[in-house]
Amino acid sequence: AEAAEVEAALRSRVRRSVEQADACARKRKPGLSAPNVAFLEWADPIYVGGHWTPELIELAGGLHPLNPPGSDADGKGGGKSFAVATSAVVESDPDHVILSPCGLDLKATETEAWRLWDADDINGEEGGGCGGGGV
Repeated sequence: AEAAEVEAALRSRVRRSVEQADACARKRKPGLSAPNVAFLEWADPIYVGGHWTPELIELAGGLHPLNPPGSDADGKGGGKSFAVATSAVVESDPDHVILSPCGLDLKATETEAWRLWDADDINGEEGGGCGGGGV
């Protein structure tokens, strides 16, 4: 009985979160497109987030073109996480880059973020970032 109550409470929280995200998406100014997000699970080599991550980005009103929702075997979630060339990230022209490396603490994640930010092959020049967004 307790497990059923906990499950019901969690489902209710998820439903409310989805409703809030939908409300925010409806408030978006006409003509303003959804932000393009590059969710990276690893920086060297670059791994694009998959599984449920693309769905979460979409629920929040964004797009995850490097591994879109519906690209997995059952047509719902994103495909598995996979390595991509730096050029694929650059060509996706992200508005936002989210770096969330599995297993690293905050200090190590910051080091990886700066390494990615400063990479010449990300921005084609001496440091300064990726596309129109930020890490």
